[in-house]
Amino acid sequence: MMSSQQSITKEEEDCLRAIQYATSTVLPFALKAAVDLDLFEIIAKSGPGSMVSAAEIVSKLPAKNPNAPEIIDRILRFLTAHSVLDCKLVTDEDGNSTRLYGIASIGKYFVQNEYGISIVPLLHLNMDRHMFESWLVFFSLTLYIIFFPT
Repeated sequence: MMSSQQSITKEEEDCLRAIQYATSTVLPFALKAAVDLDLFEIIAKSGPGSMVSAAEIVSKLPAKNPNAPEIIDRILRFLTAHSVLDCKLVTDEDGNSTRLYGIASIGKYFVQNEYGISIVPLLHLNMDRHMFESWLVFFSLTLYIIFFPT
């Protein structure tokens, strides 16, 4: 028997899907930020299957903001929620918890393979300002044609 937390009603599923559709630009922007900051490559360079903290990642960046580890951690948590990264929570002997991140099976496509190939150029193409502007023009023209036919 499923607990009430495990069963999702059709209405809840539809609501979650509507939220996903309404926010579908957020994930690509988070991916672009992670790629532009070289987060995937930094994690990957720590070794196959390794897990690193946001603070360790920030130590490899030219960041000057003292809040950078928290900011990077938010991006990493978001990507973890979308199964791009893996995350585990570790607690030290003093009871302090730290999240460690690793590359998930989806995330490996954002890291250059042995031939220097990844899907990062596709992400850059789709996130390009000119590409976005083209879609905005398309949308505007579509509305114009619908409401002001010739």
